Amino acid sequence: MRQRLARTLRFALLKATGRLPQRPQDVHGVEEGVPGLFARLLAERVGAHPGQSGLTPLEDGEEALLARLVLIHNAESTLDLQYYIWRNDLTGTLLLLFCLQAADRGVKVRLLLDDLGSQPGDALLRALDSHPNIEIRLYNPVAWRRWRWVGLLLGALRLNRRMHNKSLTVDRTATIIGGRNIGDEYFGANAQVDFHDLDVLGAGEVVGDVADAFELYWEHRLSLPVEVFYRRPLPESALAAARVQLQQRLEAQHGSGYLQALGERLADASQRQQVAGLYWGKADVLFDHPDKTLAAAPTLTLTEQLQPLMDDSRHQLDIVSPYFVPGLKGVLWLRKQAQRGVGVRILTNSLAATDVTAVHAGYARYRRLLLSAGVQLYELRPDPSQHIVRRKWLGRSRSSLHAKTFVLDQRYVFIGSLNFDPRSMAINTEIGVIFDSPALAARLGERFERLLKQESYALEVRRTGLRWRDVSGVRNWKHEPHTGPLQRLWVGLLQLLPIESQL
Repeated sequence: MRQRLARTLRFALLKATGRLPQRPQDVHGVEEGVPGLFARLLAERVGAHPGQSGLTPLEDGEEALLARLVLIHNAESTLDLQYYIWRNDLTGTLLLLFCLQAADRGVKVRLLLDDLGSQPGDALLRALDSHPNIEIRLYNPVAWRRWRWVGLLLGALRLNRRMHNKSLTVDRTATIIGGRNIGDEYFGANAQVDFHDLDVLGAGEVVGDVADAFELYWEHRLSLPVEVFYRRPLPESALAAARVQLQQRLEAQHGSGYLQALGERLADASQRQQVAGLYWGKADVLFDHPDKTLAAAPTLTLTEQLQPLMDDSRHQLDIVSPYFVPGLKGVLWLRKQAQRGVGVRILTNSLAATDVTAVHAGYARYRRLLLSAGVQLYELRPDPSQHIVRRKWLGRSRSSLHAKTFVLDQRYVFIGSLNFDPRSMAINTEIGVIFDSPALAARLGERFERLLKQESYALEVRRTGLRWRDVSGVRNWKHEPHTGPLQRLWVGLLQLLPIESQL
């Protein structure tokens, strides 16, 4: 199986010197009742841990992409994907091709995309949807497809609420959830920005819960088939043309250093090692009901589901949130935790590292209050650390934080799509998993410490104002490091706008 996957990847990617055939040469129909090696390995591990879930973190971008490719390649009956952003770049194209190959061999593929975040475009999505084994739906879509700006204006209130969920589930036996969308910057393939992100690969009880959440969104009235917006049927040649389009995109990347690195890592990959590396314990999948998009959720929001566990913290709370806007209510809650003796540490993006300046403006006004309340604040540096070995092909790309996680009392771990900001808590829909595992908490705790010590600024309040310093204490700054006066002026102007509830 491993050799066949390697051949498929090399065939589809690294040796694309000419036009690839319309259908893969090594694809076979699914043999019903004969599970593959990956499914058997998972079944053995799940059987050894009844009633539990197995999770393993996907910290590295290439590793996260490989995990998705392995799952899709090993899919035997069903493949469900739900994403907020799906880009028209190298990794987005690669994953679409692997989904198409899965459909060719008889796997039922369902793709649910947030309409505002997906880039493939209606023409390509309609063509893929015409495959007998592929269904594509758009969540909370713009009604006017040709004149999208008109639809955006007319439906502004509804369209402001987005599906921020991210999940991939195969055969109800394995799943991936976390912070990553589908795009080069999330998988270490973008030469300009390198996101620090985090997913988990899961097996056992957690898989059924994620699958049920997907089903709830898939059947919701805001999830519409892409084809319903068009009266004219597609020409019969549309699917073949889509294959050529996707293949040509990959051909344009022939010789890519990223693809070569991916191929090398795939050659060393072991399905047995990946399954054996699972941490086992009790997991609870938390998610917003899709009616939250209609401002009428019949159940508790994800944030409300998290609240009891957060309130019960006793010793330590480490929060990682790239978009961190606590609001006054959040500041008061964090102060209460600190006053109870809980050590609270927060890692978010610095101004130079963030990809959303408006969110940083919303966060910046609360820094002094948080520090005065006893909260320890850290901001990710934009420059790659000298202590971290970067991929030679990538060079020195700008670092940015995108993981959404917290570790509570060195025991409980949350990993998902939820940011600590008003948009995640009250506007968009989110998903995540709470996992009771001291072992995984220790591993993520080590990752957190490494980011603080090697790639972050520590903030402190002095009589003359805020100070940023590297953890070694060798350097400190009186203003936002690695930013210019115009950039800081822009942040100040944004703080004057009444937009915090939308951040």
